[in-house]
Amino acid sequence: MKRIGDNMQTSQELCVLACLPSLDLQETEKFYRDYLGFEAAVYQDETTLILKKGSIEIMFNATEDPAICQESQVYIRGIAITSLYEDLKAKNWSNAPLAKLSEFTDRPWGMREFYIQDPHGNLLCFGHEIEE
Repeated sequence: MKRIGDNMQTSQELCVLACLPSLDLQETEKFYRDYLGFEAAVYQDETTLILKKGSIEIMFNATEDPAICQESQVYIRGIAITSLYEDLKAKNWSNAPLAKLSEFTDRPWGMREFYIQDPHGNLLCFGHEIEE
């Protein structure tokens, strides 16, 4: 499959593309699209899925080992995290029983954070600095 909507960077700015494992790429795409608001896949084949939401891009690689998912995580930070949390909290999480949304909590290291565990066990950490 060709890359759809190719928005390759033209500047010298570097960016990071998070890579996470997936036990089922179709289930992953549905969860990230329906719950987290990611756009349709920018790339997908039988072993790889790349999803995008604004400036966040995540690549998923197929695996059959659940332990790999349960030990994987990514940290996403920015001030828009507060409104994202409110949107997520309003969703019906009973339709994704294996996924979990934590409370939004101030941490001793100066960050306000919440966590999502996706249906395969990957941990998504979201946070922004606590304003003084």
